[in-house]
Amino acid sequence: MCRLAPLFIVLVLVFSCNNTEKAIQPTIISGNIQNAKADTLILYSDNLVLDNKFRVDIPISKEGNFTDTLPNNFNEGFYLFTDGKNYLRLYLKEGDQPYLTYNAENWVESIKLEGNSITTNEYVLLKQQLDNERRSKRDSLNSLSPEAFKSASLELLDKSKSRLNKLEGIPASFKELELLNLNYEHWGRLSYFAMGRNYEAEKYPDSIAKVSENYVPELTSFDMTNEDLFRFSKTYKGLVYNKLEDDAREQAEKDSLKDKKIILLEAVGAIPSEVIRSEFFFRASVPETYQFNEENDLLYQRLVDAYTARYNAPELKDRLYGKSLESGTESPKFDQFEDINGDLMQLEDLKGKYVYMDLWATWCVPCRVEIPFLRKMEQDYHGQNVAFVSVSLDQEKDKEKWKNVVKDSELSGIQLYAAGKAFESEFAKAYGVKSIPRFILIGPDGEVIDSNAPRPSDRNLRELLDSLLQENS
Repeated sequence: MCRLAPLFIVLVLVFSCNNTEKAIQPTIISGNIQNAKADTLILYSDNLVLDNKFRVDIPISKEGNFTDTLPNNFNEGFYLFTDGKNYLRLYLKEGDQPYLTYNAENWVESIKLEGNSITTNEYVLLKQQLDNERRSKRDSLNSLSPEAFKSASLELLDKSKSRLNKLEGIPASFKELELLNLNYEHWGRLSYFAMGRNYEAEKYPDSIAKVSENYVPELTSFDMTNEDLFRFSKTYKGLVYNKLEDDAREQAEKDSLKDKKIILLEAVGAIPSEVIRSEFFFRASVPETYQFNEENDLLYQRLVDAYTARYNAPELKDRLYGKSLESGTESPKFDQFEDINGDLMQLEDLKGKYVYMDLWATWCVPCRVEIPFLRKMEQDYHGQNVAFVSVSLDQEKDKEKWKNVVKDSELSGIQLYAAGKAFESEFAKAYGVKSIPRFILIGPDGEVIDSNAPRPSDRNLRELLDSLLQENS
């Protein structure tokens, strides 16, 4: 029997090793931040579908150290990591243990990434830095001819694909989706360039020519049902939705008896992927897109009939038929909103002007996406009878973060802080604000023009403002 003991020990060790190999490693994010201004980091899902929303708050020690073991209910994909000033995009999967170090005053130059499975994130970091460089050259790129802009974008596409293909250790599944994503990013750049150039051509037809309608032929007809890419790529998701909206707009223009919103929702309902269908139904129904009321029964019924993933009918109805302020009603007032210098301001101070109001918060990524478009609107309408007012719904604990974002992002227009009451401020509640960003347009007489005004990135906003200013010139 004694001779069996060594064999028994070996078998136990082998069995234990096999179990260790199969054990799921914890997912731990940790690191150190020099010159940290915040006491908490936030890690949240970026570009995942609605049912997979995820957020973790991670304390920062006085020495700048942080560490947290993520719960098991997160999915592989992109996550945003922020200290309130700097935003870093990471790709995380189960078992990853990245260790990050950077200087909060200049993370682009100082960031270092260590740990296991870091090759993918080294690529993501490099891509983010190159994108920042490209954005810094946006004005010079946008001044190019359409042919030269396309060549510059193709050069960036080729470099990006070459860099990705040379890296070893990146999972094949990530590489396959990223190669597709790079194509859509290229087509997206061309599409936004054409949109901006054509807008300028409408304003100055004698000096600027419109871009050919066939400038981006790849977006005339493309696969709009790739669920894996939909989960992976913000650009792809945006282009699919834009195509649905453009098609709905064209159909509505051809047939005045058809409502664009109905056409859009019916098109969304025909999408075979439940994930894509459900995401877009939510997007088409949230208050910042449409303000529903009891006259929209047909639209509501279409939505309830087809919506499958997030709400049951009573919850959805409560969301859709939330409080709405009709055009022509007197706008709710505010009188204790503080500006960036600490002075108090009231809505009455702006009477006599059109007031385009942005309700936002520093933690809201879609809000910050609109900032460059809002800045461009302010520049284009400078000196005209329009006041651009941004109202922060950040909580009291984030007031300093709000001030830092305003200064660091060089936000223009009138910057106000809603007394730290966030969605509970009387002004936000009066407008039925349940999600942000939310844009409101008020007339010179203090009456509501649109309690759900188009976003700065929506070309319909310029048409609306131009029409109003022309009527009252």
